[in-house]
Amino acid sequence: MTWLNWPNRITIGRIVLVVPFVICLLNLNNPEWTGWRYVALVLFSFMAVSDGLDGFLARRLREETPLGRFLDPVADKLLIACAPDAAIFGEKDYQQLLVVRRMVTDLGLPIAIVGHPTVREADGLAQSSRNTYLSQKERQAAPALYNALRIAAAAILAGMPAEAALSDSRIALQEEGFSVDYFELRNADTLAIVDNLASEPLRLLAAARLGKTRLIDNIAV
Repeated sequence: MTWLNWPNRITIGRIVLVVPFVICLLNLNNPEWTGWRYVALVLFSFMAVSDGLDGFLARRLREETPLGRFLDPVADKLLIACAPDAAIFGEKDYQQLLVVRRMVTDLGLPIAIVGHPTVREADGLAQSSRNTYLSQKERQAAPALYNALRIAAAAILAGMPAEAALSDSRIALQEEGFSVDYFELRNADTLAIVDNLASEPLRLLAAARLGKTRLIDNIAV
């Protein structure tokens, strides 16, 4: 359902948490509800963490280009509840990987967040369940997204101005039938706009639609 997007999912999740939280709050002085005070504290903590994560996403990932996305609050709740020694996130959704790393750091959680290299098909297309939605013709064109990232990276390393390299790749994708959502060069650690190509870690990130399917990919530069 199109209305069940990320912001709406988060809103619905908060409503689900608020109802039992209010019930527990109204019964804090009831001796029969002593154990539920801890439930109220946990629910409040979950809502606070979700709010903080949303704010971070809005500030950091939505700077001038549409790189931002909302992260399902289940991720932070799962890490807090399970308290693993390490958690592995695929680099294909690079923005989510960085957000989780930042969240773990900000909350002081003793969890190692490990990025796993993107797993690719033989022709370079990043593996994804979304690939099954591609028609045969679209599937043949889909590797152009990865190729565009590699060509742009090579051009930037060879000294071409970054914006010229990005523009060439956007045009090449459009000629292959893609509708480009974004094709950007960002600081690999912060996703901030790059100020100095020579001194900053770099990451190329792209999202583009092929027919009705939205594909994402990224590579280091």
